[in-house]
Amino acid sequence: MRYWYVFLVVPSALFALAVSCIDQPDDPRDEGEIAVTTASGGRWLAETRARIDAERYRFKPGDAAFAGSNPAQRFSVDLDSGGVVLYINKHGIDHDWVWTTVGIGRGEFIVDAAPIQPTEGDCDVPPVYGFHDACLATFEYDRGTYVEWYANRSGGLEQGFEIFEKAPGRGLLVIEGSISTPLAGRLDDEMSEILFSDQDGDVLRYGGLAAWDALGVPLDAWMEWIDPDTIRLFVDDRHAAYPITVDPGLSSAPDWTAESDQLNAWFGFSVSGAGDVNNDGYDDVIVGARLYDNGENNEGAAYVFLGQAAGVQSSPIWSAEGNQDGATFGYSVSSAGDVNADGYDDIIVGMPGYENGQNNEGKAFVFLGEAAGVQSSPIWAVESNEVTAYFGISVAGAGDVNADGYDDVIVGAPYYANGQNFEGRAYVFLGEAAGVQSSPVWTAEGNQQYAHFADDVSGAGDVNGDGYDDVIVGHPDYGNGEGFEGRAALYLGQAAGVQSSPVWTAEANQASAQFGYSVSGAGDVNADGYDDVIVGVPGHDNGQAYEGGAFLFLGQNTGLQSSPVWTAESNQAGGLFGYSVSGAGDVDADGYDDVVVGSSDYSNGQNEEGRAYVFLGQNTGLQSSPVWTAESDQASAHFGRSVSRSRRRQWGRP
Repeated sequence: MRYWYVFLVVPSALFALAVSCIDQPDDPRDEGEIAVTTASGGRWLAETRARIDAERYRFKPGDAAFAGSNPAQRFSVDLDSGGVVLYINKHGIDHDWVWTTVGIGRGEFIVDAAPIQPTEGDCDVPPVYGFHDACLATFEYDRGTYVEWYANRSGGLEQGFEIFEKAPGRGLLVIEGSISTPLAGRLDDEMSEILFSDQDGDVLRYGGLAAWDALGVPLDAWMEWIDPDTIRLFVDDRHAAYPITVDPGLSSAPDWTAESDQLNAWFGFSVSGAGDVNNDGYDDVIVGARLYDNGENNEGAAYVFLGQAAGVQSSPIWSAEGNQDGATFGYSVSSAGDVNADGYDDIIVGMPGYENGQNNEGKAFVFLGEAAGVQSSPIWAVESNEVTAYFGISVAGAGDVNADGYDDVIVGAPYYANGQNFEGRAYVFLGEAAGVQSSPVWTAEGNQQYAHFADDVSGAGDVNGDGYDDVIVGHPDYGNGEGFEGRAALYLGQAAGVQSSPVWTAEANQASAQFGYSVSGAGDVNADGYDDVIVGVPGHDNGQAYEGGAFLFLGQNTGLQSSPVWTAESNQAGGLFGYSVSGAGDVDADGYDDVVVGSSDYSNGQNEEGRAYVFLGQNTGLQSSPVWTAESDQASAHFGRSVSRSRRRQWGRP
């Protein structure tokens, strides 16, 4: 069993402080597993797995008052009257990190925290795993006027303070702590977290700050590093209604980052999991840089980085370029699955600006995985042979639509014209022992002028549980009563390939919403045995213009439910939430698949810095609040423009 990783996400600020290792390798688990194929059996399996996971993270009596381990973060924890001790092995070196609460007060007047033994608290933390009988107990230091508590979860060790009475005196509320560790630390510019490092890089993260009062009003909060051993958490509680409530939060930092080191290369314009291209048991990553130059202007490039026990290798194992001016190779990238069933996952790359007799006809390539990484030459390359079709502006693995044992691929050409200008077209190509068939087994068109059908395409998983994988196609500029409201369409797989007519469609019913600008299979978020679908609507308005939205539709035996079971918005004008959406796999290994959403123009201190969100699955669909958010902290970075899969054209362009 494996943990899944999500690209471009780190946590938002929460006053519940979280401590986590920088590294989050696969969590080793029991090798055996019982396979249950019915929907009710899938639910049973998810609950059983969750209870096992809960037990793995539970604190137990030990040499200290209580002890525990965190398999996902690879540290162990002791809690006693002296405080909290983490034992971490990173970069082949053992480290320890000790927190002791000094006290709470105002200004320079701090009331010392009495040393007391922790006690087991009630199991009243919102259940991590989606049902109450598997939630994790907290451990508390109850000091009368406030409680300091800890919960051990896959995302890290969570620390929270629930303060019942307002401290006397003037000035801001202060919580002071002492940290003892051989690691070097640095406070970030936002004064919300500290990264602790050894000589080989980051090891541990302490941070995340947010607070609110009994009425739910957010309170300003930040941290300061007073000296090498003293940290103070400040909260502006001047107008707060007590008690101050602290909500648990998860914390992590990126295990890996990479850059192009070239001006205007747009490295990261598209990103995707690559599957396991070299079949070494670690999943890999593919990144596109659509405007990369190396002899030809804006030829584009794509890179594959191998996974390893420590995360992701720092240098790419494979790269390729467009070798043609303006070709924009790497505009879209994706895992192709295992198209030739040789045990190595393969990749697909789109190059929509390619020309070979027709201007901007576009081309797509499949490269096979192998023991050394990825083959240098493509096994398959197809072009549209139509002027300005931009074939390859979206590419994706389609799963196995005809259940023949070979994975298939889907390609979009949103500017294709066949009776209607820029109506768009989608193509599915079947995998086979030799690679990928040269002719599509299925095509579909928008049949409406400027609809841009197939501006985004994705495998949908098996939404109706019939054993054939399905595909979803977005055409964001579709209009049916409202101009550019957008539409998404689901096509079922079958023995012959893909059904000719969609089994399900949905629209925004709001002008310029661009429903279907991003589409993705979501996995099985509620563990009912049917795969689900998520749709991004970056132009969605609901109180804020262009705040954006995302909608989750559950699978069922007939296809997809007609109404979304879950929606989310950015609640910020111009945030463009839903610019990108993707299934995230099961990031917390609780048996429910999760999703990641990008809000590319979100601003929080830096204009259009961008933000990404992870929402956890549960038995009813998705949790209403994100478990994880992250921002770029750089103006106009558009963090979250792509999340875990390919992105397409820039927002708002025709």
